[in-house]
This record gives sequence, C-alpha cells and structure tokens, in this order.
Amino acid sequence: SRVGRAVHLAGEMLCTLPVAARLPVDIAPARCGSCHPPYRRPSLRWTLGAASAASAAIGVAGVARGAQSLRTRKQRRGSLGLSRRQPRVVLRAVLLSDLLPEGVGEWPELELPKGIDPVVAELEDIGRCMQLVSTVFGVKREERKDVRRGIAGRLGGYASLLDKGPLGPSLQRPAPSGSTSRPEKGFVLAFEDEEGDWLAIVDISLWPNDGRVRSPGARSKPGLSSKPYMLNLCVDPERRRQGLGRKMLALCERIVCDLWGDNEIFLHVENKQVPANALYEASGYKALEVERDPEFPLSKGEEEVLSTVTYRRRELDITSLSPPVSELFPPVEVVDAEEMDAEDYEDDGDDSDGSESSGSDSDSEVDEAGDAAEDTVEEDKKSGGDGDDDEEDFSWVSELVK
Repeated sequence: SRVGRAVHLAGEMLCTLPVAARLPVDIAPARCGSCHPPYRRPSLRWTLGAASAASAAIGVAGVARGAQSLRTRKQRRGSLGLSRRQPRVVLRAVLLSDLLPEGVGEWPELELPKGIDPVVAELEDIGRCMQLVSTVFGVKREERKDVRRGIAGRLGGYASLLDKGPLGPSLQRPAPSGSTSRPEKGFVLAFEDEEGDWLAIVDISLWPNDGRVRSPGARSKPGLSSKPYMLNLCVDPERRRQGLGRKMLALCERIVCDLWGDNEIFLHVENKQVPANALYEASGYKALEVERDPEFPLSKGEEEVLSTVTYRRRELDITSLSPPVSELFPPVEVVDAEEMDAEDYEDDGDDSDGSESSGSDSDSEVDEAGDAAEDTVEEDKKSGGDGDDDEEDFSWVSELVK
C-alpha cells in the first residue's frame, strides 16, 4: 500500500507540471501512405494521465489490502479475547439522603419541587461543576485552571491518605471544631433534575475568618481556627426566579448546623453580582470589614481582589434537629507534620525530665550506664572503630516526607 501511494503521488505531481514542461517540441502532423486524413500522435499529457490513473488504482488496491489485513488482525485478537474491554465505571453524584447518618431528624429544607433531588458531587463530576460555574460567572480561559483546581480540592482530589477521614463524598466536617488545620476537602452540593442536569451548585469547606479570599495558593495567618466557608453558589440561568438559590442556602445552613456543629458561615461575593448580593442581604448575611493585620499584611494581589468583593457572615439562628455531632460521626484526625514534630520534641523533653528527677537510685543507674558507655567507646577505639558506626541513619524519614 505504501508503494501504491508513492506511485500515485508521483503521477499527480507529473500531471500538475506546466504544459510546456510536459509536452515535447511541437509534433508535426503525419500522414499514412494512403489517403487517410492526417492524425496527431498521442501527446505526453494523455500518457501521464493514464499513468496517474494506474497509480491511483494501485493505491486503492493497497488501501483495501491494508484494511483487510487490519480486519483479520482484529478477528484474531477477538478469538483470543484480547479486544474485550471492561465497561468503564463512572462515579456519579451521590444522593444526599444516602450520606445522612442515622439519627438525623426530618429536615424541612429537603422539601424541594417535584423532580429535583439534592446530590453530593463526586470527583468525576468536576466537568459538570466547571460547566455551570463557567456559564454563570463567566470564568476566563486563563482562570479556568485555578477554578478547576479549587473545586477538585473540595471534591477530595488532593486529600491525604494519612488522614483518617473518608476519602469519598462525605458530609462530615473535614477537621474537628476549633482546629487550625485548613484541609482543602469539603463537599459540593447540587440540585439535579430527572434528566440528570444540574440546576444549582455550591461548595462548602473550611477557611479562617480573617477576610482573605480562599483560592489556590491563598495564605492565611497561622493559628486561626477554621470556619465554614461557602463558594461558587450559582443557579442555571434558565432556572432562576424559582427559589432554588434560597433553598440551596437553607440546606447548606442546615448541614453546617446539624452535621458540622457550627453556628456561623462566611463567604465572599463579587460586587458586580447585584442579584447575589441582594439574596445574601435578604437571607441575613451581613457585610463585614476586612481587618488589616500589620503582622500579616495583605499582598498586592489580595488587595486587588478584596477591592472587588464583599465579605459576609451569617449567624445561624436555627435550632439543630439532630443529635450532637459526636454521636453522628467518628472523630476526625487530621495529620499535621508540624504538630507531630512538636509532640515528639515534648515527649523527648518529658523523658529527660523524668530521668533527672527520679531520685538517687536513678542517678546511680545513670552513672553506671555512663561508665558502661565510656568503656564501650574505649573498646571501640582500641578495636579501630570510631564509635559512630552503629548510629542509625534517619535520612529515609525526610525522603518519606517528600
């Protein structure tokens, strides 16, 4: 087939040459010996045309032969079971009712219009999240990567395997109440209709209440406790004016109050989003002034962002309809490398203090141990050793952390 294609291309190139290059010198008419009319010999143009047609036929035959060979290979692979592919398993959003723990009371916020179900998004649903967020907020092309990374973090895309919390969709608070850790994981709540289309979404996570906008790479002052933080509340433009935004707010507040055990929630909203600001104002989200901390000043980029948004907070005055959070979920332990190092340091200090204050008996034991160690070192020196060969190398710990 390759030879046929090459011959075909060569014939096409010859046919595209100028007429002067294709034809020889002017051919004089020739006459036969009898009285037949004059005729002209076949020109080079007709000859090249026939060659091109022949090469095309060879190329078509080569392609047909290659297709037949490919079909034969597929049949052989099928007979061996090599072409059978396992069906792709797609993780879809989970119904909110399937994630509610046992003992949760009847929530009036779950009463939605017929055909609409509240669902919790899975990591595979990030495409649908981005589609709705980009449509409503008009996300620019250069901003899509950061927005996608942030939503993926709330969906658990960057969760640590060392955390003992659930890795899949969960309504459990990502970190214990009062904790200063700032896990990226949260949950994304959506309203889904009967056809599987999403009508509204919102994502909830934890972030310190210092007024700084949460975004990929954002920083906050260490030591501040994390509070519930709401992002990306948006409703499909074709389904607005149906109360879906208010119902989404009410459902999020119920989850934060009953399942997280918090009594306040924070958010940022763009000043140009006039309908959204009106909705938050009517729902009890009061505007707050961002306090400047001289010890942890805002960067230039943060100042620019904060000049275009409004920081809001709502105190949840609703009554919990569920048992305490400690009875609904097991405690969450978030691994923090700095805290682990501090605990190890404290343990070492406690051991040394105990050995010093244990009395005269312990002092004598320490002296005996010291004499034995000195004798061991002297023996090592006599034997040619330096006494440091038996020390364990802990460089693997830093490699594991990396």
